[in-house]
Amino acid sequence: VASLRADREAPDAGDGAAHAEVEAAALADVDAAFDKARSPPMESDAMLDHCYSQDTQRLARQRAGLLAGPGNQGTGGRFS
Repeated sequence: VASLRADREAPDAGDGAAHAEVEAAALADVDAAFDKARSPPMESDAMLDHCYSQDTQRLARQRAGLLAGPGNQGTGGRFS
């Protein structure tokens, strides 16, 4: 935004309205990115949802370990 503002204020910048429109669009994109970043995180096991139509026994153990949280996998801290 600072670079855009400097370009807009240059003597040969041209139409101020066009620059204001671009700046507003850029700020809207930044706001949308921040909103997405602040949205609730995915579930811990969401990364496993695309692997199989049904969980294998091993994947089921991994999913349970992820949902249990750090240090609660029951496998000595390993996912097997």
